[in-house]
Amino acid sequence: MNYKFGSTDVHKIVKEILGEFIHDQKSPSHVRDPSDPLPRFIGTGDGRQIHISRRIDELISDIARYMMRRNSSVESRFSAKDLTRLVRKAFGPALIKVDLDQDIDQNVTLLWNDVEELVSRDIDWILSSGNLEYTFGCTLFSYDDIAAFEIGPVRFEPRMAWLDRKSSGGRWACVGAGGRIERFAHKGPAGAFERKPTVLTPRPSA
Repeated sequence: MNYKFGSTDVHKIVKEILGEFIHDQKSPSHVRDPSDPLPRFIGTGDGRQIHISRRIDELISDIARYMMRRNSSVESRFSAKDLTRLVRKAFGPALIKVDLDQDIDQNVTLLWNDVEELVSRDIDWILSSGNLEYTFGCTLFSYDDIAAFEIGPVRFEPRMAWLDRKSSGGRWACVGAGGRIERFAHKGPAGAFERKPTVLTPRPSA
């Protein structure tokens, strides 16, 4: 399904986001707000991050609220917090592609099209693959050969079983040579979201 969220009103918000971003890139000191001491970053989808101002973060939240109001099917399935997370995630890869020397109105159109497409694909993936899943690592037993079990809404499963399940879902890969975890973003049409794996090497056991 292709989720559309309107164009006229959101164009003004995206233009302000882009204007703030361009200003920040050309004058990095502008990002440092004494009333907001903690740095704000969003991922670009390739392992890098970009620094954004508090104003950009606030405008991204405005975009998420706008999206929720414009599409009843999204509003009924996602909390404001979860949708904001998806929109924030989409802005990183979209902003990093911006040509700072290009006409701003043309950039606004390209930026919004990218964000809308990325959010739409993420929504489709979540709805087709089940609800959002929150994962936390923990150690309950000193051995690995224990069957997965559930307590209420919480599922406990061995690390390798979890990795196999994530790999089969298309968003994650598996354990490589030497116990390395190779992770991939999920794949969309025409190779969208594909990238080289990030390899994590577990710490040696004590």
